Amino acid sequence: HHQPSQQHHQPSQHHHQPSQKHHQPSQQQQQPSQQQQQKEASVGANPRPPPPASWAADANNDVAVYFITVHPGGTFTLPPSKIGADGNRHAYFFEGDVVAFDGRDIPAKSAVELDAGVEAKVSVPASASASASLMVLQGRPIGEPVAQHGPFVMNTREEIVRAFSDYQRTRFGGWPWPEDAVVFPKDKGRFALLNGTETRPPNAAAGAKEEL
Repeated sequence: HHQPSQQHHQPSQHHHQPSQKHHQPSQQQQQPSQQQQQKEASVGANPRPPPPASWAADANNDVAVYFITVHPGGTFTLPPSKIGADGNRHAYFFEGDVVAFDGRDIPAKSAVELDAGVEAKVSVPASASASASLMVLQGRPIGEPVAQHGPFVMNTREEIVRAFSDYQRTRFGGWPWPEDAVVFPKDKGRFALLNGTETRPPNAAAGAKEEL
């Protein structure tokens, strides 16, 4: 009489296995949602760390640069800045026909100032003929005066004049190319030219593509 009792217990164990199998479709159901989000929008690539002594290196300044592409019918939610409204945030809509922030259409080739303390929903209608590409810049204001002329950015006009003078006198240590705006092939990679000798970062071979 004791053996049937043991046999009766085995179906109870078998009955537990379908419960575990039933959990797998739940995980599979989540995958299309993640894939759909990837189809709707994409965000640049993982960046290199900023220079150690720079403003961007301090996490309390929450400096960030986003390159965002939103496809027709897609949406992307930009999260709030880690420092809230203490940070500045601007979006530059540089490619595409139409894009909206929180339902408000933004003209092409324009810039908008965003509230860094709240999330911003970026969307492109399904009827759009092309994807929208944007660059978003954010960070805590430096809180210093800014003077800019051409490629030079300093704190005062006097420093700008001195920068021009230094450039004209020394070419900032010497410019080894015959043109001021020389362009190299995309597959050349990062390198430095000093005293006629090219050097490259560690583990960077000539012609190798680098992750940005």
